[in-house]
Amino acid sequence: MMNINCALNCFFQEDGKCALTHIISASSSPHPECIYYRPHSYGQHNTTVESTQNSE
Repeated sequence: MMNINCALNCFFQEDGKCALTHIISASSSPHPECIYYRPHSYGQHNTTVESTQNSE
């Protein structure tokens, strides 16, 4: 597993680390520091990613 530091207010950020565990499509409006950036509220609208992330 990769250990990637993350200081963004992103859906995948947990305790200063990126918690993205699988490849997803790049964001349609990426953050300059991360092409996978999703706003923190993203999980409220996408239960597939949320349930996948919680299962690991």
